[in-house]
Amino acid sequence: EGGWEMEDLELPADLGLEAAGAAAAAAGAGPFVAPTPGAPASQKWLERRSQLAAEHVAAGQFSGAMSLLFRQLGVTAFEPLRPHFMELYNASHAALPGLQGVPPVLCGLDRSWSRDAPTQPPSSPALLYSLAHLEDQLKAAYKLVTEGKFSEALRVFVRMLQVVPLMVVETRKEVDEVKELVGICKEYVIALRCELRRKELAADDAARAAELAAYFTHCNLQPVHKALSLRSAMTIFFKLKNLGTCAHFCRLLLELNPGQ
Repeated sequence: EGGWEMEDLELPADLGLEAAGAAAAAAGAGPFVAPTPGAPASQKWLERRSQLAAEHVAAGQFSGAMSLLFRQLGVTAFEPLRPHFMELYNASHAALPGLQGVPPVLCGLDRSWSRDAPTQPPSSPALLYSLAHLEDQLKAAYKLVTEGKFSEALRVFVRMLQVVPLMVVETRKEVDEVKELVGICKEYVIALRCELRRKELAADDAARAAELAAYFTHCNLQPVHKALSLRSAMTIFFKLKNLGTCAHFCRLLLELNPGQ
């Protein structure tokens, strides 16, 4: 049994001289110089002089985004938009982990990225909010209104209005859809605020409660919600013995044909 069968190696006599010469040559080449860092993706995103507030937010240029929103839409109160700014900025970047004890590398996510392109310089940031996203939010808000969860529904509609300025659409059709969405949100915000205020009133302020119930019926809502608002107003005015106005709401309810 030979065990490990290890033998002594015969090293050439000039091996040490060659190693010393290589080390001296490497030392004479000078210290290592790191390459010059390139511009980050967030800087390249804004080289096109973008006039889209969403792209400025994604690049971290919040001041530029606020200036654009003020000039384009007249926005002056930016505190409600702060969480949406942070969501949009975080969603357009990815953190790449490195070695242990080394902070991660922040990498910009490009909207036009394609796995088939061999090289792809940064052009525009990936954006969090889209028309499809808001349409899903609208369906959820409709469901909350149907279930009578008016406070939660109001928060969803207000959030949608705050997100719209941070969207980017490509076609005229999408522009028209966004305008329609803004109109829907506006009507529901007014209606829900009237109804929530009515519920907060004391029992001895029945006249004001009836007034708010009547205002609720004037908002342009979905047919099922319109019917519910008319039923509510009809009941309130009937209890107040205001039969003339109650009959008016009855006629509107019949014209709406809620049975279909």
